[in-house]
Amino acid sequence: MYRYLLLSLLVICTAYRPTGAADADKQVMQAAATQLEVFLNKIEPGNEADYGFTTADHTDACTVGKPYRILAFSSDLYYKPLAEDKDYIIIKNEWRVPVMLNGQSRVLLTVTGGSGNYSVTDMTEPQLARELQLKGTSMSNDDTWYLLRIPAIAADFFVSEHDNSFADAQFMPLASAITNIPSLSKTHKPIYTITEVQQMVKEAYAKRAALDAQPKKKATKKHK
Repeated sequence: MYRYLLLSLLVICTAYRPTGAADADKQVMQAAATQLEVFLNKIEPGNEADYGFTTADHTDACTVGKPYRILAFSSDLYYKPLAEDKDYIIIKNEWRVPVMLNGQSRVLLTVTGGSGNYSVTDMTEPQLARELQLKGTSMSNDDTWYLLRIPAIAADFFVSEHDNSFADAQFMPLASAITNIPSLSKTHKPIYTITEVQQMVKEAYAKRAALDAQPKKKATKKHK
């Protein structure tokens, strides 16, 4: 456990700028590092692949990486007309922290709580861990990273923000967003603005709601 903590603290001290968001990231990483061993020890033999590992991996060499804070949209985005001066972003006290091994993000720890009281509650989503790492390679490590989760349409975005404002943040659609937001298949852009994302999400939600509202056809019995 001490090895995990020392390696993770070394990363923390060298990687982040002294801002409020960076300070929160440090504390989240510290909590993840101290509880990492507990969750790794819960992996039962034969289930390594469910957590992004192989039987040949030495998990005692795992460390924690740069966290992604969870974002969501408020219900106003879905149910009211879009307004230019309206802030629809909700910043949650929840993070996903990658578990790193041999330079690869294998799985994500879920960290929740507030300053001085963070705890790890889960370890899951190895595929998402790999996808987020790929998106982050083109972004600055000095930025604050977020994961925008949109459960209403089962879509996620990687978000990189550098000036404590989402106005200039870069939103990169993940595979789930490309699958579930029709307009993304037409534009094929790698990066979007918050305004573009809000409009696309609202349109996708409206289309899904309209489909759900359609009366379902009753199955007819076949007579022999």
